[in-house]
Amino acid sequence: MPAPLRCFVALWPDNAAREHIARIAAAQHAHWPAARRMRTENLHLTLAFIGTQPVDAVQRLQPRIDTMACPAFDWTLDRLGVFRSARVLWIGGPDCRPLQDLADAVRAALDVQRVAYDSKRFVPHITLLRDLPRDAQPDLDIGATVHWPVRGPRLVVSTMTPVGVRYRDAAQVL
Repeated sequence: MPAPLRCFVALWPDNAAREHIARIAAAQHAHWPAARRMRTENLHLTLAFIGTQPVDAVQRLQPRIDTMACPAFDWTLDRLGVFRSARVLWIGGPDCRPLQDLADAVRAALDVQRVAYDSKRFVPHITLLRDLPRDAQPDLDIGATVHWPVRGPRLVVSTMTPVGVRYRDAAQVL
């Protein structure tokens, strides 16, 4: 029996947005080198964290998530923030109705499939640094805003590798 898979539903940035976000993360990391920087290939926006699921459940869920209707829209990231209790530095943007609607639709689809997920309030952000020092006062100026063309959710699998966690599209794993 295959090992269960740790999953979440996410949006992947296109290459231009990913590289721009990575440059911002690198600049912030230079100020806080003890913090752990997210690997560039792992940068994403979580719409719903699912957690560990049997492989057969992931196989059933993957096509449902990956083919969800999603009107194309753009999201602008223009601010950095800190989740103090989690010691996380993040980048995000202003309220975006299409993004909230997409998160709501993903969660509704999970409800229909009877897939449990973390139901805490959706706060759109991309984690840049983890283990930020508790007393850190990061420079919250990102310079130029990041343009992110949103094109649809993906089911993502998180796996541990010798070099750290790797996030991959579930369609590539199954």
